[in-house]
Amino acid sequence: MLQGSAGWTCDYFKNLQDKCTFTIFQSYDGYTLTEEDAVELITAGETGKRNFHTLAGIPFTAILKIVGNKVKVIGENAVLNVRCPKCGGIVKEMQKGYACENFFKEGSEHCGVWIPKEICGRKINLTEAEECLEFGRTEVLDGFMANGKEFSSCLVLQENGNFTLDGKICTCPKCGGIIYAGIKGYNCSNFRNMLVKCDFVIWRNIFGRKTTIEDVKMLCSQRKTGIKEFKTKDGHIIQRAMLLNDEFQIKLI
Repeated sequence: MLQGSAGWTCDYFKNLQDKCTFTIFQSYDGYTLTEEDAVELITAGETGKRNFHTLAGIPFTAILKIVGNKVKVIGENAVLNVRCPKCGGIVKEMQKGYACENFFKEGSEHCGVWIPKEICGRKINLTEAEECLEFGRTEVLDGFMANGKEFSSCLVLQENGNFTLDGKICTCPKCGGIIYAGIKGYNCSNFRNMLVKCDFVIWRNIFGRKTTIEDVKMLCSQRKTGIKEFKTKDGHIIQRAMLLNDEFQIKLI
C-alpha cells in the first residue's frame, strides 16, 4: 500500500485488466485517518470506534470496515424496543434512518420498513420512530417545513413499509368534511370552502392537556370522551370528560 495525497492505494498493477483498485481514502465523513488507522484497517479489517459527523454537522460514532473491496463507515446501531410490524425483525437505528434488519436483504427476504431520520426539514427521533412502528402512526408532530412554511402532521406507516406524512384524522361531525391536524388545532378541511365555510375546530391543548388523536376521533364519532386529567388556570388538577355539544363546541363535564 502506497500513501499519496488522497490516501493509501495498492500498487499492484500488471495491466488494465489485471490490477488492484483497493483504496483507503484520507477522510471519511469528517474523520481524517492517521497512518495507524490505515494499518489497523489493513491488518484487522476494521478499526475501533471513531468520531464522525454528517454533512449537516451532526456527530456520530462508528467504525471503518473493509466490506468487499471498499472501506465503509459502519455506525453504531441502537436497537429499537419495537419489532418490525411487517416481518417481525429487529429494527435498528442507522446513520440516516431506522431500518428493519431485513431491509438490506434481497428477493423474498427483503423488508421495506425504513423511516428516515429527517423528513421535510424535521428530525425524527428514536421515540417517534418506535411510536410509528408500534401503533402504525404517531401523534401530531410539529416543525415540518415545505415551501418556506411550517406545518404539522403525523408520520404514518404504509403496508409496504414505506412512510408518509398524513394529517388526516376523521370526518367532521359538523359538515362532513375531513378533520386535519394543524399547528394549533384539529381543523375542518372546509374552513376555506366558501360554499360551506366550516369553522369546526378542536384545540390541541385544552386546560393544560394535549388533545390526542384518539380524543378527536371519540369526540367526532361519539361526542364524548372518558374521564381525563386537566389543569385549571390556578394550577389545580381536575378530572373531567370532554363533550362536544349541540353547538359543536368542546366542554368539560
